[in-house]
Amino acid sequence: MNRTSCMQNIHSVDQYIAMQAPHLQGLLQEIRRIIQETAPDAEECISYRMPAYRQGGYICFFASYKNHIGFYPLPGAIGRFGNELRSYKTSKGAIQFPVQSPLPVDLIKRIVQFRLQEVHEKKVMDADSKMRSKKNVKKQTKQKSKQKNVKKKVSKKSKKTAKKNVKKAIRKTVRKSKMKEK
Repeated sequence: MNRTSCMQNIHSVDQYIAMQAPHLQGLLQEIRRIIQETAPDAEECISYRMPAYRQGGYICFFASYKNHIGFYPLPGAIGRFGNELRSYKTSKGAIQFPVQSPLPVDLIKRIVQFRLQEVHEKKVMDADSKMRSKKNVKKQTKQKSKQKNVKKKVSKKSKKTAKKNVKKAIRKTVRKSKMKEK
């Protein structure tokens, strides 16, 4: 069985780390420890076939490669710590830590703390947005019921008007027919 097919059956971070090359396992355990110490309430899981941490939303991911450890704190963190990440290869949401260098423990901790704050703020904003949305739904419901009431009133008025018009037409017809008889 090749490594790729094995990677599809990973169910825990321990299992993921155990499947990596021996010289990478220490670095993976270290990055795991840093994340767990910085975000002790975060849930550890496997997502996209790599270790992930979530607490109200995804905080970060990591993965091992032949020459680097990929750390994925998502785009906001890359932008926020861009100056400090100049010595590492980065992309929109990823950082590559070379395996021949020690991990930047302090930087990883600050990135994880930033991500925790970012996820918390998003959660608060989403809750606020939901509240506004519920208020808007209530307003729209009230407006719709007012519109229905207005339509009912209009339809009652139009029914009355229609009855009056029919009565007028009948009276006219009756008058015309009486005039013809005379």
